[in-house]
Amino acid sequence: MDRSAFRRLSELTDTPVPVTPETWRQIQPCREVRLGKRTLVITQPTSTFWVYLLGGLTTAMGIKCAWLSDGEELRAWWSLALLLWGVAALLAGTSYQAFGFHIKCSGRAVCSWTSWWEVSYLILQYWSMCALLIADALMSTSNWMRRALIFYAVSTAALYTVSVLAGALRPIRSWITFERLVLVSAPIYFLLVANSTQRWFASGNAVDANLLLTWMGLLLSIICYAVYDYARIGPRMWREGRGRWFSENDVLHVTLILWMAFIELVLLPSL
Repeated sequence: MDRSAFRRLSELTDTPVPVTPETWRQIQPCREVRLGKRTLVITQPTSTFWVYLLGGLTTAMGIKCAWLSDGEELRAWWSLALLLWGVAALLAGTSYQAFGFHIKCSGRAVCSWTSWWEVSYLILQYWSMCALLIADALMSTSNWMRRALIFYAVSTAALYTVSVLAGALRPIRSWITFERLVLVSAPIYFLLVANSTQRWFASGNAVDANLLLTWMGLLLSIICYAVYDYARIGPRMWREGRGRWFSENDVLHVTLILWMAFIELVLLPSL
């Protein structure tokens, strides 16, 4: 494949008003850090802290879960889901926050809208959801249901990966957005909720009760993000609050950290 195809992604810019390196520093907090003769621009320092904390904690949870799985298939899939989620968060934080200026703006007259870091994040995040579905499928008492759920997870993971890569190479903005990730992940989420609810009503199993609480916690995180974003609280705080910065992504990451704490302290010990 022509290498230029991989560079087309940088042609996408913010709309309707493109962001320049100068305006990049005005619309969000940036801090310069001197490393010898080199100056690094750290974008959204506090947001970087939260997303790296989420990514680091989740990755560590995945490693710990894998270490303690002792070959148990259910915990192995949970460990994979957590590892993928953690690495995805670190990739996203590197491009959306920490080193976004250098990745998207350095040496350019107009900053790029996205990057391959973010494309990789989208793919790994969806794979994480598919791993959760496979883990849930292993708890199914029906062989045909187990096979159907695993087939759905594997096939949609392949289809989503191809579509995101196609969207990045062509490039097509609408195919590589967070909103599309949420949309295509929604069926997996509803399957997880439905399966946990059905099993809990059938047996009253504490594991399924904890799983149901886990899925409700994830939904609460997305709702908090959406409400905060819709109300435009973050931009108002930045413009009118004398430079106070707490974005909708920070809301999502902080609530997800609490969600991961529930998984670590309540759910995983019960599996």
